[in-house]
Amino acid sequence: MATLAPRLEWMAGEIAETFFMELEPAKEFVSGEKKELVKFLEQGTSKKYCVYEEVAEEKDDGKGKKKKKKKGGVERRKVVPLKLTTDPTEITGKFLYFLRLTDAPIKVKTKVDKDLISGVFHTNALGPFSDTVEQIFEPLLKSVKLGKVTDEKRQVLVEQTAKFEESLKESIANLKGDITLAIPNLDNIEQSPKGYKAAAKSEATVKSCRKVLTTWINELTTYIAEDKSNELLEPGNTTGPEVEISFWNRRQLTLTNATEALNDPNSRTV
Repeated sequence: MATLAPRLEWMAGEIAETFFMELEPAKEFVSGEKKELVKFLEQGTSKKYCVYEEVAEEKDDGKGKKKKKKKGGVERRKVVPLKLTTDPTEITGKFLYFLRLTDAPIKVKTKVDKDLISGVFHTNALGPFSDTVEQIFEPLLKSVKLGKVTDEKRQVLVEQTAKFEESLKESIANLKGDITLAIPNLDNIEQSPKGYKAAAKSEATVKSCRKVLTTWINELTTYIAEDKSNELLEPGNTTGPEVEISFWNRRQLTLTNATEALNDPNSRTV
């Protein structure tokens, strides 16, 4: 394999550390993306580049259960399916970013300087934190003695932790959204006012879009009607205003998710 310039070798090292892989495969990945990365560094084709790992699809183990491809244990991995992108919104897991802090060309012969920084980000950081609260912190509160803390105060802590955990789960749901509308094939429609005008004159295209819209109306109506925010409190419930606030928070989340689904670029084309 050809020797990498110092800057590219540094980037390969960052990739190897982030995805816990051996250095040589990381250098091979950088070498394969060398043309794009050099443009990024010397010409400023983008402000940032992100490296992420493709998530393996779940496979049936023959016993009716799904299992993911094993990612290796303590040893560093030799094969990691990496991808490069300038758009982190398409990433669903951990990614390593390289960010330019200057508009001037960045020298590939210089290994490290203040003009290019790197960092690691996880798009689902709340998920592991929520699991930690639910599976570790809350059980500990219930079982471990906390010095001079009375049982009454311990119960208050447990209840507050449970509320915090529920709030985390709602925040995660808000970030992810829980409705996805089926999008038809729009490859034959030019994404421009001229293209939309031409598509509107096509009987087949209009018929297809009307069919999709009918499906969306049914899906959104069912989604909103069956959402738990429609469940009214039982008569005589005296749990206080916090439940009312929770009700309207969930209601807002439901309507926000429905609106965001319709505001997707492909949905707006339809």
